[in-house]
Amino acid sequence: MHLFDKCRNFTRAREVMASGYYPYFMPIERSTDTEAYVNGERKIMIGSNNYLGLTHHPCIVSSRRRRPRSRSTGADARAAGS
Repeated sequence: MHLFDKCRNFTRAREVMASGYYPYFMPIERSTDTEAYVNGERKIMIGSNNYLGLTHHPCIVSSRRRRPRSRSTGADARAAGS
């Protein structure tokens, strides 16, 4: 058995995605410290790394707007030069 055979043979996630239901990587339309809006519905934000509650703090928001895109470190970060 090849090392990655188990991974290649796992099809459940693709099957669920094909059925139109896949709860991961849903685009967040807008958010507050504790809530997110997905498909127009308000949801409680429990899967965030915003444990200090600083994501929407005015100083943080201002800093994000000023920083060069190449120095991004979050989930939206892009490799330098791309």
